[in-house]
Amino acid sequence: MARGLAGVEAGLSLWVPLPRGARAAPHAATYEGALAVPRGLLPAGSPVLAPGGRAQAGDFVAPAGVADLLRGVDRRQRRSAGAVPGEIGVRRLRAPDGTVRYVVELPGTESWALRPGARVRDLATNVHAVTGRDTAYAHGVVAALEAAGVPADAPVLLVGHSQGGLVAATIAADEAVRRRFRIAAVVTAGAPLGRLPAPRGVPVLALESRADLVPALDGRHNSAGRDLTTVRFDGPRGSVGGNHALDVYVRAAEHLPHRNPSVAGWERAAAGFFTPGSSAQQERYAVQRAPG
Repeated sequence: MARGLAGVEAGLSLWVPLPRGARAAPHAATYEGALAVPRGLLPAGSPVLAPGGRAQAGDFVAPAGVADLLRGVDRRQRRSAGAVPGEIGVRRLRAPDGTVRYVVELPGTESWALRPGARVRDLATNVHAVTGRDTAYAHGVVAALEAAGVPADAPVLLVGHSQGGLVAATIAADEAVRRRFRIAAVVTAGAPLGRLPAPRGVPVLALESRADLVPALDGRHNSAGRDLTTVRFDGPRGSVGGNHALDVYVRAAEHLPHRNPSVAGWERAAAGFFTPGSSAQQERYAVQRAPG
């Protein structure tokens, strides 16, 4: 798949055709009801953590802003540069004063398979994640935090594109996860967040292109709140996949409306992750679905 298009399936694939012979539930008039049948046919499964792919240029450079965070997500899906299926990243940042923070990089969907297989970034994860339900992907991210030795008191920023943004927001809203890890901020790009529970106390920056169909596929606007900042911008209008491409969001992140009070508030809350002079170490993991 061309660079930048990995993850387009995250929203488009929510319109999952039922397997031959399956029937929709008679009371599936609601969005939740419409997803009940595919959720039953596509179990979320359990995760298995494996080693990630090769290190890439940029992995050991601390981010200077939101655009750099999204470039990190892109490296985790760039097969031509050594990324492997299911790859995610956990980047350890050490500021000059010794403070350690972590950035977790979560790409979007990579499989359109109608039957759940080893790849967790698939349709099964989409139909569960879009309403905030547990997924093997999310559980695999938590396992990666544990494998990376992230301390309970270290600030963690989750950044994801498309399905990866859904998973990031779901993890941030999970009280059990937040009792184990200090989720300090979230960035999503092109993710439909309108039906997810708000992660109270965690500042979320959600980027949405008006030309991108994927953020609207949940049929609901993002809820307005103190902790959620949604930046909508006029992205390029071309193909459906091109409108959703991660590089569209990288370019938008380079021109955030910094004077907007809500954006400025998010930037203040997340400022530590962009501390000048910080060093970076990168861990890479592959989240897969266990057999059976």
